[in-house]
Amino acid sequence: ALMAADAVETAVLTEAEAAAQLSLLAEDYFVLRAATSQPMSADDVPRCERPAGWAPDFSEQAMERRLADYAEYAQRLRAILRASEPEHWPRAQQVDAAVVMAHLERLRWEQTVLRPSRRNPDFFLTQTLGAVQETLVGAEPIESAADRRLPELLVRLGAVPTVLEQAEAHLSAGEAEGEFATIALSNLEGREGCCRRVIEAINVSLREGPGGVWAEEEAFLAAADAADAAVERFGA
Repeated sequence: ALMAADAVETAVLTEAEAAAQLSLLAEDYFVLRAATSQPMSADDVPRCERPAGWAPDFSEQAMERRLADYAEYAQRLRAILRASEPEHWPRAQQVDAAVVMAHLERLRWEQTVLRPSRRNPDFFLTQTLGAVQETLVGAEPIESAADRRLPELLVRLGAVPTVLEQAEAHLSAGEAEGEFATIALSNLEGREGCCRRVIEAINVSLREGPGGVWAEEEAFLAAADAADAAVERFGA
């Protein structure tokens, strides 16, 4: 019924053309979502495949871009619905359209209703320490300096201070909730020096493995120390 409301009397797109455009829209959107707007989850299940070199970004420009992305993709979906007869599509195609619509509305809901970046200090622990953790979840130990996860780990460690500075700017605007701050403080217990401990453990694994000495150890330790210091400041 929702899709039929957006249809017009004379369809411009055939069913096959509408399906192709819907598939392209979904493909474009999910690539964009992984690269820019899909927040980290608080559990240990990676939600999407991130592009190489990805790091969280909660600058004002990034936040505005996410809303602009929603408007652009929602308009593309409406155009497909209005130029076709979705009420006559096969059920599977209607479901696909509903799923795309739900994902788009999730982006709008996150940005305009939930607003975790404005209200929830604990959200930013997930976007920083959680992003670091994600590079290490569900895989074998890092035993080679050539492991493809190491460059991603360095990028995410390096992003921690910047993202927590962005967090302070957002959370100081007056919408932050005390209950979320209490949760954040609880989740910070025992995290002192956690990034350095990760790198030290990786270094031990590399030294014991076939790779021998890890030439980039100092760069990783420096990034880890900077991340740990930023987390400590954020907690304070």
